[in-house]
Amino acid sequence: MRNIGKGRSDLDIRVEEAKLQQEAGGTPVPSYNTMAEEPTKRSLKAFYWEVMHPTFKVPRFWCIFVMTFLTTASRETVNTYTPQLYDKALGTLPHVGGSMSAFCPIPAALSIAICGYLFDALPKKRRCLIPVISYLIAWFFWVGFYFFLMRLPEPRADKLAPHPDQQKNNWIVLVFLLATTFFSAGPSSFLDGAYVVEIAGPKGAAFAAGLSSGMGYCGAAVAIRIFGRLNTNLQGWQTILGWTVFMAGTVVLLAACYSILEYRHMCRLERAAIKAEKAAALEVIVDDKTTGTL
Repeated sequence: MRNIGKGRSDLDIRVEEAKLQQEAGGTPVPSYNTMAEEPTKRSLKAFYWEVMHPTFKVPRFWCIFVMTFLTTASRETVNTYTPQLYDKALGTLPHVGGSMSAFCPIPAALSIAICGYLFDALPKKRRCLIPVISYLIAWFFWVGFYFFLMRLPEPRADKLAPHPDQQKNNWIVLVFLLATTFFSAGPSSFLDGAYVVEIAGPKGAAFAAGLSSGMGYCGAAVAIRIFGRLNTNLQGWQTILGWTVFMAGTVVLLAACYSILEYRHMCRLERAAIKAEKAAALEVIVDDKTTGTL
């Protein structure tokens, strides 16, 4: 018997079920194009009940919604204020922060490519673990970054006569920035994309992705506005990193909730697919016996 539930999308499962029904009773097989209905004009009320309401009822969507808000807020804050981190907290010359921050897109690009490969290569039951594992590792680096910043001495007023460990501290901070970027950029890029599109389905994919992504940048605007008032000295940056650790920890908990809910959802789909396969196979056997008797 074919296992039609393992590692396949809802659309694949429905098509396979339709094929089994055709083999059993001659029901026409819908194609991919007919099953994914063409968009039609609808009123706002109809759009809410047909698209928005079913998406809002899914707890996994709200996990991704809040995760996108928090991850985008922390990411954009760090990206925006990295030069000020080197200037105000470490006491470097103005050009050093800009030069160091230029390295951050490199691990982000690698992370997104690796997560994209894992998303396509892993079965659905396993790829739901990508966010929680990545965000947990990123959280450990955020914690290390915070405690490292807590032990730094106050920068000297004369930037031309820095602390003896200034150069070493600059590179340690860069390592923390690269590590947190690598382990958080990949999953974050798929939260408001592939993950949320799977939840919303073909009718609500664009709406759900746009809503989730838009809320993420609302979070970034709020965080940049608030943290911009704090990044004036080393103590301010210690406060910023403390809040970032808190947000990263909240994201880990939400990612764990999402992984559990997604795993349970995939188990239900697999059980339903196996049940449909058995029912269709039993119907075929009954038809064969009836035909043989006649």
